[in-house]
Amino acid sequence: MTLNHIEGLIAAYAEGLNLGGGRTAAACLREFGEFLREFGSSSIAELSKCKPRVAQMPNPTATAEDDNTTRVSDVTTHLRALESILRAAEARGRADEIRLLIKSLGDDSAYLSDMLNALRRALSRGATNAGVEDFVERLERDMGTDAFEQALGELKASPLRREQVVQIALRVYGGIPKSTSRKAALDFIRKPHDAQVNARRGH
Repeated sequence: MTLNHIEGLIAAYAEGLNLGGGRTAAACLREFGEFLREFGSSSIAELSKCKPRVAQMPNPTATAEDDNTTRVSDVTTHLRALESILRAAEARGRADEIRLLIKSLGDDSAYLSDMLNALRRALSRGATNAGVEDFVERLERDMGTDAFEQALGELKASPLRREQVVQIALRVYGGIPKSTSRKAALDFIRKPHDAQVNARRGH
């Protein structure tokens, strides 16, 4: 179950709160909604895996000017209200999704922005690692075929950092220095593909 399945539901609830005069409640749900839109393809299970690491971060000490800072517990309070509304409307599937989301967030007093930023870092690292594995699998599978060019082109255009492209080259090509540039690593990735194509052509 991905986060984008429930983002629209929470956004609609936030809009209802705003129209009803609950601007503060709506604002905290909108901040949370921005996070859901950003990582909409991630699952609630992935979020749950990241949360234990995030939960260990120190809570900043509140100051007078922080009195209105949103806490994680503020969001989960509103999500519980949404869950109750859904259950009353017999939308059990949606209510269960909200319940899982509440469970994955926890109910602590950490600042929401701090927790969301930490989750962003954790989920981004997970997405990056998944991206490396995906490219390795595709490049090895498509080597020597026309599909390889498309995979390599997507890798060139990807936001993967130099060290991650080098990691892919190490897996696809073999031993190269870890200090290799991104461009050189892409050239190494192409070498075994070109070798297979040339071999078939009898060169």
